[in-house]
Amino acid sequence: MTTKYQVLTFTIFDGWVNCWLDGGEPWVFASEAEAEAAITEHIAECQEAEARGDMEDAPTREDFRIEEVAVG
Repeated sequence: MTTKYQVLTFTIFDGWVNCWLDGGEPWVFASEAEAEAAITEHIAECQEAEARGDMEDAPTREDFRIEEVAVG
């Protein structure tokens, strides 16, 4: 088994879930640092969308957490 990392998003109805999908499959990262970088990039993109008026209430870092998962 290989250790990978997934990003969990807090949802009001389901709690912490992996909403990050790639081709319908859960998106996993090779390292915790890669997962953290993806969260940082996602938040920055959302903040830009909020500034343009395309989104309300961009997420913050507290809306995400990283979880270790065994793959294979």
